[in-house]
Amino acid sequence: MPRSVLLIDDDLAEIALVKRVLERGGHEARVATNVTDAWSELARVSPEVVLLAPECDGGEGAELARRMTGQPGARPVALVLLGAAIDGIVARVVARPIDGRELEEAVGRATASTPTPTPTPTPTPTGGAVQRSDPSALSVAPPEAARSRRAAPRLAFDRSPSRFEEASELRAAERELWLAQERERRVPPPLERAFVEEKLRLVERADYFDILGIGAGCSSLEAQQAVVRLLTELTPERCPAEDAQLREKLEEIRRVVSEAGAVLGEDGLRAAYRRAVGR
Repeated sequence: MPRSVLLIDDDLAEIALVKRVLERGGHEARVATNVTDAWSELARVSPEVVLLAPECDGGEGAELARRMTGQPGARPVALVLLGAAIDGIVARVVARPIDGRELEEAVGRATASTPTPTPTPTPTPTGGAVQRSDPSALSVAPPEAARSRRAAPRLAFDRSPSRFEEASELRAAERELWLAQERERRVPPPLERAFVEEKLRLVERADYFDILGIGAGCSSLEAQQAVVRLLTELTPERCPAEDAQLREKLEEIRRVVSEAGAVLGEDGLRAAYRRAVGR
């Protein structure tokens, strides 16, 4: 059953892998890369499941988990820890390296046993009785350590790949190339199942450089060109209409290719991703 999930992690490679597993399972995935953002998301969206890396944000992830589980009177939420347990907290742990099937099972079977923060009431300006404001305006006060630290910028690829301008441009370029082929009456042959399955196995490694077939020292232009080439090669028109399973695999490959292009096509994100994967 699809669930709303909040991922609290600052490892770029792990974020990409976990998001892919969650989206493939039909879950609604949101990401916070630091404790300050995590408190805001917890108050705003009330997720059913929280995936938390204890070492996130310089170790503040563990303290966040303790505050979540130690605050009385809040709505229960299921907590799943990534990589390691936290002393004093009872929660399921998904070991690293992350296995997609184990993660999907943990999310699907997670039960609400820990509370999320309760929105704090807003006092009246006159100092009289405390009144609760509109629920949409309520927020949770983060711990002092998190409040004093400047929030890290949200990663651009935390959003759906369909929202990236780069992805839109790549799709437009793909359409132009396909129209050019049609005008020249060069109809590509159908894709072979073995070829698609090999591409899918490559995609599941979660290394964007390998997926696009380019080196770690590539430029933004080279990354964008690689995406256009792959999307053109893996166009849905080459998939037999009666083979729904193969078409589903092809769409998953195309989605990840667009995601890889959005990250590697931007200098700042590409440099951060290189550091994250050690390349």
